[in-house]
Amino acid sequence: MHTLCAASRALGLEAQARVGLYSANRPEWVIGEQACFTNNLVTVPLYDTLGPESAEQIVSQATLQAVICSADKVASLVAIAARHPCLRVVIVMPTQPFEAKATAAAAAQSSSSSSSSSSLRVMSMGEAEQLGAQTAATFTHTAPVATDYCTFCYTSGTTGAPKASREQ
Repeated sequence: MHTLCAASRALGLEAQARVGLYSANRPEWVIGEQACFTNNLVTVPLYDTLGPESAEQIVSQATLQAVICSADKVASLVAIAARHPCLRVVIVMPTQPFEAKATAAAAAQSSSSSSSSSSLRVMSMGEAEQLGAQTAATFTHTAPVATDYCTFCYTSGTTGAPKASREQ
């Protein structure tokens, strides 16, 4: 987790930057969330079951700079990033055995549309951890203050502004 925290800084994510988490429930979702909390980044869950239109609304409204996602979400995020340049980084979770078929289809779509957003950096979680390992020795986490946000949490019925929680 420490290397993922260091990677976020190496990728230019400063304190209070907003980072989406987009996958079905899995350990990497929580690892990404905890890495964000350690570096005082604001997490913004993107609901796996609500589809790419909902994800685009959240990316736009919350001005996400990065998303940590499962491989099946990459193609839709590349398309979203082309319309919303605030999204600069996509970190892809490792493929799970049950995702193999969806991942192959997403990879094919992603490779054909990745040129549409030249400022978007797509990397695996492993690559992000390797990047973080290069700077981990000099990395220090940014402690939150009482006025910092922790999470913007949209609900399935959200049509307006997100609910926000502050760290205590």
